[in-house]
Amino acid sequence: MKYFHFCFELSLCNQYTSFQFLFYIHQKKCQLYNNVMQKNHSITISHLKPSPLLVATSSLLCLPSISMIIHKPYHELIKNRRDIIMMFIMSTASICRWGNPNPLTCKLDRFLAKLCFVYFVFLHITLNSNIIYSLLRCFLCVILFKTSRYLRKIRPHSIWILFHMSFHLFIIYFAMNDVYYVPIL
Repeated sequence: MKYFHFCFELSLCNQYTSFQFLFYIHQKKCQLYNNVMQKNHSITISHLKPSPLLVATSSLLCLPSISMIIHKPYHELIKNRRDIIMMFIMSTASICRWGNPNPLTCKLDRFLAKLCFVYFVFLHITLNSNIIYSLLRCFLCVILFKTSRYLRKIRPHSIWILFHMSFHLFIIYFAMNDVYYVPIL
């Protein structure tokens, strides 16, 4: 199809002077460039818009901490205070990132998310007796995150939000059931 368009444009060459033809080709290039840039721009900024659904699932990241505060005895809370504080900070950073996306909140959320993910994966693997089962669950979380990231890059208003919400919910589920053994409120 592109070859046909090119041949058609060359056949128009006989109707134009060389300057007019070059100007015509330049206009076509600019139109093509603008179309590509508009498409790439919408893809680039799609994750920089506030997302109420991701704010909701980000606020649920502190659910394991709240459930531990309600259901665990005091001595276990003291033992797990670092984890509780970490979950509240991560949840707050994620809420800020998806509620008011700007470069600072995005970088802060990215840093804290990586730090917390590595920490809780380590806890998940060390506290469970079945290491293969733990690794498979962690691998599922990584796949959900990578899929949301991939879909975010290729489709601006796509299903990527659902994958990222699923990632948040799986993290919460694994933390509550496999790491802390606390019931859902």
